[in-house]
Amino acid sequence: MKHNYQVTLRVHNGWLYNDPKGYITRTVIIRAHNKEEAFAEAQRIAEEDDQFEVTVLKKDVVRIHEKAEKSPYEVTLEFVYRTTVTVRTTSWENAVDAVREMDLRRIFGRTRRVPIFDLEDGQPISVTLPNGKTKYI
Repeated sequence: MKHNYQVTLRVHNGWLYNDPKGYITRTVIIRAHNKEEAFAEAQRIAEEDDQFEVTVLKKDVVRIHEKAEKSPYEVTLEFVYRTTVTVRTTSWENAVDAVREMDLRRIFGRTRRVPIFDLEDGQPISVTLPNGKTKYI
């Protein structure tokens, strides 16, 4: 599941103000699976700036903890036959990511006796929102 990370970039523009060691900071929000992936994305952003030298340190990557209320989303998966899984997340995009990361035992539980080798990878095809509307993927 992807999380939001706040990254502080140091833009070294002190030469404009006769301060060779001076810099300003710029913050960006990056959506990534983990801190290393967010740091790699921040380094890519820093390298793309061709006007100033931009640096980023690993300690400048901080995860933003979401305090939004989690709502139940029903994600329909297409295997050999269709099945629906209910997950509690903050958005429908996170619900799709959460279901993609689930293993087959959590999806099917113990109620259905389906051999694992008969199943294909489950492809999410739709998400039912808490208000009853359906989004097709």
